[in-house]
Amino acid sequence: MTKYLYVLVCALFFGAGAYIWKVKNTGAANLEAVAPLVTRPADELRRPGPLVEVGGEHISEDDVDWEYDLATQGLSGSAELTQIPDLGGRVKDELKPLRKALIENIIERKVLFKFVQQDKTFVVDEPGRFANCMNEFQETVAGNAKTFASKESRTRLKNRLCERSILDQYLKEKLFSSLHVSDQEALEYYKNHRAEYKAADRVTIRQIVVASENEAKKIRNTVNAGNFEEFAREKSIAPEAENGGRLGPFTRSAIPSLFDMAYQLKKGEISPIVKTPYGYHVLLLLDKSAKEELGFDSVKKKVVATLRKKREEDEYQKWVEKALASISVNSPKPLW
Repeated sequence: MTKYLYVLVCALFFGAGAYIWKVKNTGAANLEAVAPLVTRPADELRRPGPLVEVGGEHISEDDVDWEYDLATQGLSGSAELTQIPDLGGRVKDELKPLRKALIENIIERKVLFKFVQQDKTFVVDEPGRFANCMNEFQETVAGNAKTFASKESRTRLKNRLCERSILDQYLKEKLFSSLHVSDQEALEYYKNHRAEYKAADRVTIRQIVVASENEAKKIRNTVNAGNFEEFAREKSIAPEAENGGRLGPFTRSAIPSLFDMAYQLKKGEISPIVKTPYGYHVLLLLDKSAKEELGFDSVKKKVVATLRKKREEDEYQKWVEKALASISVNSPKPLW
């Protein structure tokens, strides 16, 4: 998948789409309309019979089709978008949730972009604000010449990238710039959520890896905690054999799942034989450390980041609600 297509699919779930859907299945919100987008000439790219109207701007079936095509092309197969294999002619039906998410995302982007245009303290049409999105636009078109061969497709792409870029700039400069988390607030959060800030379990093991099951069985029947290191040096085909098969300490998330068994062993206990693509493994648990609480100083940055994210989400939701109260969203008929 190209860089742009990857960004597009990820961006479907940006923001608080649920807040936009005061219009879901009902049709309309009787709210004030605002000026058209600066990045899109009035009436350009429209098709008769709009799917939905946001602040006076029409969003057509063509607009949704365009985003849908981008979201689905370039993927290795339909299985990446649905859990049901071998769909045959059912692909479109099974991808309806994707189309719904696309419609929600377009409406959210348009509502918020128009709301930003109303803020006189934030100059949207400053040339510098479009530098990044225009660079991304040029790179995307250059790397996907066939996809963006038509002027219409390029215009849609430019609008989409620049709208997103402006919204990102507004969030950073206006909405989130004044948010602050004090040391005292971080400490209080840490005290109330100590369970979230513990070092993970760690284990230290030795392993013997051999190529055949018969050899593994012979070793498993002979080896013990006392001679395991010697057997590992002599018999193991794994790189750590020269260290007596010693591995760790490591956490569960840092190693392949085959070592999960080590967490079930007692200190000095030897595992059953484990088969993997690399051979047949026999493990010895040398040491296991339980979760331990981390001090505030060691996790302060993580705590501050968690609190800041929560506050950004709260501010964003409030902002979306204000946008909905200011920008009209009308649909001639239920969208699904």
